[in-house]
Amino acid sequence: MKNYVLNDLIRMSRFVLILMIIQTVSASLLLASETKAQGKSLYEIELSVSVKEATVLEVLGILEEKTPFHFSFNNDLIDTQKSLSLHAKKRPLGKVLEEISVKTSLRFKRVDDNIHIYPKDDSHETVEEGISPDTEVSGTVHDADGEPLPGATVLEKGTTNGTITDLEGKFQLSVSGPEAVIVISFVGFNPQEVALAGRSEVSVTLYADLSSLEEVVVTAFGIEKDAKTLTYSSQNIDSETITKGAQPNLVNSLQGKIAGVSVNQGSGQPGGGLNNVLIRGQNSFGGSNKPLFIIDGARGDADNLDPSQIESINVLKGGAAAALYGVAANNGVIVVTTKRGKGADIGSTKITFNTNYTVDRIAVTPDFQKTYAQGSNGAFSQTSGLNYGPRMDTLGAYTLDHVGGEVQPQFYDAYEAFFRNGHTLNTSVNLEQRGQSSNVNIGFAYTNQDGIVPNTYMKRYNLNVSGDLYLTDKLTVGTLVSLIHREVRSIDQGPASDTNPLALINSKPASYDLGGISQHMLGEPYSPTGWRNFPNNIWMANNRYNDNTQINVLGNAYLRYDFAEWLDFQVRFGFNSAADNGVIVREKYNLHYGVNTLTNNGYISEFNSNQIQYNSFAGLTFKKQLFTGFNARIMVGNEFIHDDGINQFTALNGGMLVAGLHKASNTDGDVIGRATTHDGRRRNVGFLANADFNYNDAFFLNGAIRSDYLSNMPEGNRTFNYGNIGAGVVFTEVLDLNESILNFGKIALNYSEVGQQPSNTFIQQATFNPVVSFNGNWHSVLPSRPTASNSGQRIVASDLRPVNTKGMEYNLALGFLNDRINFNYTYFDTRTEDQIIERQLPASTTASSILENAATVESNGHEISLTVAPIVTNGFRWDLTTNFTSYNNVVTEITSEGVETDDETGVKRLAYNESGFNGMSLVVEEGRRFPALRGRVYARDDQGRIIVDSSTGIPLTSITPQTYAEAPIDFEMSFINRFTYKFVSLSAQIDWRKGGNQFSGPNRLGGRLGTFAFTEDRETEVVIDGVKGSVVDGEIVSTGEANDIAIVKGQAYFDAPWRGGVDGNNEFYTYETSFVRLRELRLDFDLTKVVDVPLFSGISAYIVGRNLLLITDYPNSDPENLRQTEGETFGIEYSTYPVTKSFGGGLKLVF
Repeated sequence: MKNYVLNDLIRMSRFVLILMIIQTVSASLLLASETKAQGKSLYEIELSVSVKEATVLEVLGILEEKTPFHFSFNNDLIDTQKSLSLHAKKRPLGKVLEEISVKTSLRFKRVDDNIHIYPKDDSHETVEEGISPDTEVSGTVHDADGEPLPGATVLEKGTTNGTITDLEGKFQLSVSGPEAVIVISFVGFNPQEVALAGRSEVSVTLYADLSSLEEVVVTAFGIEKDAKTLTYSSQNIDSETITKGAQPNLVNSLQGKIAGVSVNQGSGQPGGGLNNVLIRGQNSFGGSNKPLFIIDGARGDADNLDPSQIESINVLKGGAAAALYGVAANNGVIVVTTKRGKGADIGSTKITFNTNYTVDRIAVTPDFQKTYAQGSNGAFSQTSGLNYGPRMDTLGAYTLDHVGGEVQPQFYDAYEAFFRNGHTLNTSVNLEQRGQSSNVNIGFAYTNQDGIVPNTYMKRYNLNVSGDLYLTDKLTVGTLVSLIHREVRSIDQGPASDTNPLALINSKPASYDLGGISQHMLGEPYSPTGWRNFPNNIWMANNRYNDNTQINVLGNAYLRYDFAEWLDFQVRFGFNSAADNGVIVREKYNLHYGVNTLTNNGYISEFNSNQIQYNSFAGLTFKKQLFTGFNARIMVGNEFIHDDGINQFTALNGGMLVAGLHKASNTDGDVIGRATTHDGRRRNVGFLANADFNYNDAFFLNGAIRSDYLSNMPEGNRTFNYGNIGAGVVFTEVLDLNESILNFGKIALNYSEVGQQPSNTFIQQATFNPVVSFNGNWHSVLPSRPTASNSGQRIVASDLRPVNTKGMEYNLALGFLNDRINFNYTYFDTRTEDQIIERQLPASTTASSILENAATVESNGHEISLTVAPIVTNGFRWDLTTNFTSYNNVVTEITSEGVETDDETGVKRLAYNESGFNGMSLVVEEGRRFPALRGRVYARDDQGRIIVDSSTGIPLTSITPQTYAEAPIDFEMSFINRFTYKFVSLSAQIDWRKGGNQFSGPNRLGGRLGTFAFTEDRETEVVIDGVKGSVVDGEIVSTGEANDIAIVKGQAYFDAPWRGGVDGNNEFYTYETSFVRLRELRLDFDLTKVVDVPLFSGISAYIVGRNLLLITDYPNSDPENLRQTEGETFGIEYSTYPVTKSFGGGLKLVF
């Protein structure tokens, strides 16, 4: 195997690690504090200070540390969030203040040990020395919860006389007289005036000023923008929200938190299972629907990132938001910003320790029938796979044929015997260090997850190092290195077989004691027992499994140079490398069931994969005020993406030589069932430009254009051009409205185009497989030129074009009562043309499949996000967040030449996913939402009445498949409540999902085999509502006569279709997937507010639960369980690793 991927990885790792070492050392040196001077004038005190793009508030904090002075100001008059750079070496404080004055238009006046700050005016000097009055007043300043506010500014109104509060919120100030008025202000709070009226002591409460908090979001290529300037939909969540549910998987933590984003866990298997994340529903049926993940400005994969290392996540939902990222962003973009050390105060180190532990249990268990024993047609049989034997209360004790011993017939719960309590432990340590010219973050996390299925687990180790270094006032560099090592042991999921214990668990006879009967013959660990021709479930889980070890290295580095305040250049380089190694173990066995035996020699398969992606971006940004009130920001750049990888798979089918030795050398080496190697490369080059215009912070116009060159498209169609344009207006800045009621209002609209390329690295491909034959002995033939019998060749249509999505988006954002209420509504309408599919070709052709443009899909939907603070009182606060999402995607046109056309209606359809499960398939059909469910259904007459077999009274099943339901949901909605009182807070998230349809494989098995409770009543006679009919000359004919035949719903009713039962009726086992779920529940205790521990700046403990309650009509399973793999869709469930519910707690320490 080639090792150039590994060599490239080593080179990149060295580069990034060296840069990080330089950065860390520099940070440590720059954190050294300097000696303060005391008792001198402002121009006699010298100091050194160097900061890059710090806020005024941060600069003042540094000056307070380095001098004996306190700074005080009025929050309403001074913009403390304005950024500036400052570099001074042994300069007088007075000169430093003069430089700050030039850059911020502020003036400074010293009064004793206080320096008061005011807006600059012509009647005062920039820096003044003052004297102190004589009269004393004292007091305390606290917030609405009664907590002291240290550092609050206290000013005598109309003067420059003032002070700040101490650590306990107390102050003492000399004022001009007993009738003076003082003004108290603090960052993030509304200022308050207090008339002394002769008092010498006062107590003041300040209330939070929510309207002063401007939301900043991270958009394309790490560009930070004020949320109100955006003309497209995006939504941001912070670190606290991400980690609220103590999820080991970052993607799962997004569910319900963001309007327009749907996360379906799909499986509870350790290591993530079958996670499905969709933004605005499913956009593609021929390619991936997975959104693009951007980590600190570079492309990456967030599945295995440690949630505790995330600072924030911003979701760019529409084509307008994603246009700059190119064809990979057709499904939206999730921008992940990791912690980089900025959470620490300047000149300090912050260490955070977080650990949590949860017990995991299966979320939903089926209702089993508890009356009937193993057997068929009322007769007991120890080898039958059915549960239609005699009543257990009539059977009496019997002896097991295969292991001996007497058994008392009774109900034995299969789930109690098989599933166990799982356990999840997450522990992380994070160090943040911030100096005047650098910041660094180092984080380590360990996750250990034992699954609810025996012998399944996941262990993960995360190491993150990141930070920024301001080398000069113009040059900044930064890096991120994320190392992930993951080990997963899993089991197969899907249809019933001797490799999937989950499918068989629902078929265990009620009378068979899975937990009590030995899993194997005495002294013969590889001679399993069972009740039919498959080994028992517990033995399978322990002996037939999949092992996977993955090492992932994610790294990026950037450099930014400011040529001037209005012009900067940045370059980013990133790589994402994944090395996968695994083995599939299928232990050999000699099965004993009843009086029968069955031998299986087993096999071992090995696979390894090495994937790496390089990506780079270089851009030049111009930002300047062109004239009064009119600002422009223009960026031009280039992006380069290169994917490289090797996949090797070897299946050794000759049988294991020695049971229990799970090595490839333990297989007959002369026998190779299948050995394949895939070497894939893909390259994209993009040129892009973006422009933002802002007039008076009220009118906004922005647009982007991009041109991509794609290596995996046919020559002549490799270039694709697209972009977006949008406009918005903050009408509360223009209209004279009552700001105490409506403090913010914005409307915006946007038009965009964005593309998508095939997911294949090479669009044209020939696969050469060994031809294996049997002639007394197995032997392999060397690969040869493909023929119709052994070819896996894929060809491409000569006019293949990238997928093109065109869309309009309309947005309304409103803020009421100083942002006590925030409402955001978005409507989107898109048209996706030239969907690409891989269509199978007839066997008569020399190629097996063709890539072609096939269809057009139109989508529209609504997104609502509402945040409310219904109650804010002294010590108590209630916050409510609601997210609502609905979307509708309809296939409007199918253009593929290989379509199936309905003879009666002329409707065209494409096979989307031929499942093979009981004749089920998912299809794409004109005029329907996709995917649609297609299979055999109830036979009905022209009036829609069910046709019942006139000889048996059992409903007839259609002879040919029909498209009968649609999988997508109607809407989903989440309600996130948080109640805070003093040091205790309670948060709960409730998710409501409405609509959607899914075929349930477990219920079909439970009916066919007679294990589920809906088969238990086999004695009560019922009459099926319908009309009589029969099969005549291969067609179902109705007589129109109302059915009056009484039947019992026993074995004949649930039997196979060729014997007249409903087993082949896919509609019968299709259910709506609506539910209401208590997704998360958490109780927090902020112990810092009640316990004074000098070492710690934060101590909190919490109790957490996930998926604790589910209300649904979906029977015997969780409606979020899926059969599909990641990136696919809903519609079919078949014996998936069950979703879990969890309960536990955690501890967080900050020092």
